[in-house]
Amino acid sequence: MHTLSHTLAGVAPAPRAQRARPRVVAVRATAAREESAAPPPTSSLLSRRSALLSAAATVTSATVTTALALPPSSRAGNVQMVSEYLPAYTGAGGPEFGLVNFIPGPTKTPALRAGTVKPDAPYSFALPPTWREARVANIQSGNYCQPKCEEPWTEVVFESPAQGSARVIVSPLRKLTPRVGPGRALPIDKVGTPASIIAALGSFVTGTYLDEEDVVTSTTAVDGGGNPQFQYEIYAPTVGGSLGPHAAVSVTAKGDLAFLFLVSANDKQWAKNADMLKAVAKTFTA
Repeated sequence: MHTLSHTLAGVAPAPRAQRARPRVVAVRATAAREESAAPPPTSSLLSRRSALLSAAATVTSATVTTALALPPSSRAGNVQMVSEYLPAYTGAGGPEFGLVNFIPGPTKTPALRAGTVKPDAPYSFALPPTWREARVANIQSGNYCQPKCEEPWTEVVFESPAQGSARVIVSPLRKLTPRVGPGRALPIDKVGTPASIIAALGSFVTGTYLDEEDVVTSTTAVDGGGNPQFQYEIYAPTVGGSLGPHAAVSVTAKGDLAFLFLVSANDKQWAKNADMLKAVAKTFTA
């Protein structure tokens, strides 16, 4: 009767259940938001972290494997073949083997930048067209001691996995003879004999040491600049050095420096390319 009389009077009562319901809904909504914002269980986090670490390890492993699979010349130095940026070599052996001519620029190496090797009159040599430049380690380049290096250093290195490698090693001339002081020049044939010079520089040819019987041939020639030059063919099968048992070598002196141009190969490379490698060694001009 009470509810009916109010309805008939035009006054709608406010049921108790309806007034309480919004608070129940709000509580439920708040609880739902709190539940969705709660952090995931520890096991889920660990599982997700493990998956991410596994993926990162897979990517890193693939990257390292790819880098190690590349030849050294692809990981450092100029990855272009020398024929892509060097001009043709027109001297002896050039047209026959398609050789190209390398002359370093005035800032190419620490010795050139320091003026130890004269930048306006540097060395030059020919290279097979498919070779690439390799990086010279800082400790080998003489960067830490120029312009007063007391020990030999490596200027440049070029290589081919299929054919061999070539490098220019420079030494103060006084390392070969006490008769030469700083600034004093002697041609190589006045410094010593072919036998004494190769004996003094032999460790740079093989990477370890050189026996007298390892010298197959030695001759005296003149390089393209008119400098006397000693030329050698080396075969050191028992040495076990890092540069291969075969080598064609040219040694020249200019100013107060001795230049050793070393073209080396393993047995397989030498068997297929000996004539070309010996021709390359003879192109060196100081």
